[in-house]
Amino acid sequence: MVEVPGRVDLGWNFGLPVGTAFACVCEPLLLGLEGRPATTAGVDTPVAVMHDLARWALLHGFRLAGFQGFGRLVLEEDWAMIREVRYPTRRSTRAAPAGPGG
Repeated sequence: MVEVPGRVDLGWNFGLPVGTAFACVCEPLLLGLEGRPATTAGVDTPVAVMHDLARWALLHGFRLAGFQGFGRLVLEEDWAMIREVRYPTRRSTRAAPAGPGG
């Protein structure tokens, strides 16, 4: 998620707040602002171009926005729940050691 400079309405209804866009939408915007041909896309984008995009984003005032999903911000509590489901707290399944004489 990216905050577009000036919080402009891009005219697309992706269910995002005005002034925000998906990063994949911002790539061609940045290439256009820099007068570069829009020949890169997705997973095939060279790492050097990714570094250029990051630099151009800062230069033109694009900023990271909070993660969003289903029309709301994804909060730290949401990430904690996801981490717990994905990586549950390890609990010992071994029986407790027997006490004296046990």
